[in-house]
Amino acid sequence: WIAWGAISMSRHAIDILIDRTMPDEEVAIVRRILDAEEGCMSYHRLRTRTAGHVRYVDVHIVVRNEWSVVQAHDLADKIEKRIQSELHPSYVVVHVDPYDTSKADRQP
Repeated sequence: WIAWGAISMSRHAIDILIDRTMPDEEVAIVRRILDAEEGCMSYHRLRTRTAGHVRYVDVHIVVRNEWSVVQAHDLADKIEKRIQSELHPSYVVVHVDPYDTSKADRQP
């Protein structure tokens, strides 16, 4: 029993130290937030991970070419704050890409 307890404790400690992908349920929350934002035409390069109890989200969103930098930045900030409020604690980075007709057929 002592060996089993030591193995169990070691596994738990290693799980906390090693980065892992976020659970599917949490990734679904991120996708729901992105899909709900009217100004977000699409998104790609969604990368998620957890380190201990902290979540990390990195995503590229696509916005209209006509948008100003301020509009695009405001949308990115809004998305970051929504994800952080629903998945706390988390660090979120949203990159903004202008709509590109040559990439229009790509899926998120």
